[in-house]
Amino acid sequence: MKKYIYKYKSNLLLSTFFGILEVYFIYLYSLKSAEFVDIIIKNDNPNIGKVCITTIIYIAFSYISFYISELNCQKFANSISFELRHDYFEGLYENKISSFYLSKKENYITDIDQNIDQLRLDYLMNLPNSIKGIGQVLVYLIALYKIHIIILTLTIVFVIFPAMISKIFSKKISNLRILRSNKHSIYLSRLNELLDGFLLIKESNSKKFFIKRFDESNKSLLDARKKLNLSTSILYESMFALNLLSAMLIILFASILVSKGHISLKELIASITLVSISTNAIAEAFRYTSNVFSTKEIKNLVLEKLPKKDFIKKDKLKPKLDLNIKNLDFSYDNNKIFLI
Repeated sequence: MKKYIYKYKSNLLLSTFFGILEVYFIYLYSLKSAEFVDIIIKNDNPNIGKVCITTIIYIAFSYISFYISELNCQKFANSISFELRHDYFEGLYENKISSFYLSKKENYITDIDQNIDQLRLDYLMNLPNSIKGIGQVLVYLIALYKIHIIILTLTIVFVIFPAMISKIFSKKISNLRILRSNKHSIYLSRLNELLDGFLLIKESNSKKFFIKRFDESNKSLLDARKKLNLSTSILYESMFALNLLSAMLIILFASILVSKGHISLKELIASITLVSISTNAIAEAFRYTSNVFSTKEIKNLVLEKLPKKDFIKKDKLKPKLDLNIKNLDFSYDNNKIFLI
């Protein structure tokens, strides 16, 4: 996998850089928008327009940075998926003919379509998001530190527990992905069986037996998908609920700091914005990272299934032969087909 990542490292780096740049503009927006508090309290109306324009510019730059980051993330994932499928067929055709018939057609379809696409979604898309997510978290942590170290400390404390929850789920989700892939392979086998053997099954009056086999594989696949989707949804919802709880507690402690005179009201508004965004960003970074680690099995499965090129040694120099053909003919009854 390293050779594929290295080949498209420019897309990975651009996705990371502009992802971090996006967060930097969000940080500037948070500080600038918090100035509305001072402007309203001090009745400094002439500065409202200037602050509005500046915040809109920061939002625009953040949006542009996000677009460039996401574009390169998509290019990174799609390009490697393309290379994997290309190398799969190249290895398949460079291999011995006998090795092709060692596996069923539906197994090849699962390897080329299902597994590689799952790798694209779960690993190749999450890898850039994981790396840039870590960079984004660092920007947010520095921003919170500049407001007050207590707010930074509380933010870190309140995201550790969600990270532990994410780690617990990652292994289970990884196993469920493998199970879903195996069930999909069996499902394709039963599907091809019904379609390829249509006439034979119809004439033999065995349709109930074969349809029952298909129904069993169909149900098993849907059950495997349900378990995977349910576990993933529970993980995301658990992370969301914990983020809400941590944001509430941080707002409580930040309000106490304002009452004690340690931070200003403007800094409180900025910190609330940054904390609500940063806790979500930290949770997302953990989620992307856990997804990357949870795809170890599917990644190994894809790489192991890539056909190894088994070149048959051929002489580059072809011998020059002088062949003369005389009196060669072919006829069917009394009809001459050709005569040389």
